[in-house]
Amino acid sequence: MTITIIPIRRPRPHGKLADVELRFARSVETDAPLFDAHPALLNAEAVLDGLTLVGFAVWAGHGDRPRYVTVPSRHYENEQGQRTRVPLLRPSRAHNVAGGAALQSLQDEILKAYDLHERAVQGAEVVQFLQARVADGTDHTGLGGSRPRVSR
Repeated sequence: MTITIIPIRRPRPHGKLADVELRFARSVETDAPLFDAHPALLNAEAVLDGLTLVGFAVWAGHGDRPRYVTVPSRHYENEQGQRTRVPLLRPSRAHNVAGGAALQSLQDEILKAYDLHERAVQGAEVVQFLQARVADGTDHTGLGGSRPRVSR
């Protein structure tokens, strides 16, 4: 599974930092069968191969609340006419505790992937800034000094 970060540009909902996709691909080394030992037990890695799950999002935290991840959900109105939403990825009733931990683990991995993406973007911006300064031949860094001169 690959976590793909898609940064949000303008316009964006207030606080939304990125959309996230989960892309499933089997390892080339493993030719895992579609079914495990028992025909009723699907090999999830093989079944999901080539599919993308969309609808996740990374949001900025507010106040003391850290960044958080929302999962794909469907909006509907209940009997009282109130709008509500149901997450499309949630723990099954049979595995409620373990499923909740798995969902939290997935959200943590998405936040880690976003942090790595953010650091990579910031690193690229610093490199572009420094390359521009070297290209124009002047010292705009505020560090003093000038470019070394080479005698010919």
